[in-house]
Amino acid sequence: MLDSKVKALKSKCKDPTKFKDKEIDRDSKLEALHQKWLELTEKEAQAKLHSEIFHLKLQHACKLNEKIENVCTWKRVSKERISLDKKSLKKDKEEIYQKFQVPQPQSPRRRMISGRPYSFG
Repeated sequence: MLDSKVKALKSKCKDPTKFKDKEIDRDSKLEALHQKWLELTEKEAQAKLHSEIFHLKLQHACKLNEKIENVCTWKRVSKERISLDKKSLKKDKEEIYQKFQVPQPQSPRRRMISGRPYSFG
C-alpha cells in the first residue's frame, strides 16, 4: 500500500534528467509534493523500525526452540561460563596459586622499527 503511494507520487514528478543546473522555482504544488514525500518517507522508516522490533520479538519468543520459519534458524544452547578469579586466589591462597603455576615457553618477539627505510629496487 505504501509502495503504491510512493510509485503514484513518483509518476507525478518530472523526469529529473530534464532539469537544468539552476534551481527549480518553488510553487505550492511542488511544496505539497515535497511535503507528501517527507511524510511517506517518515512512515516508511517507522514501518521498517516496527518490522525490526517484531522480528526481534519473534526471535526472543523462539527461545531454545530449533526454529520459526524465516525468523529463527539455528539451534540455541545455553552455556554457563565460569572463570577463575586469579587475583583473589593469589591474594587468599598464594600457596596453592604458586603450586599450580606452569611455566610457559618463551615465544620470539618481533620489533618493528618505525621509519626504517626500505629499498625498492
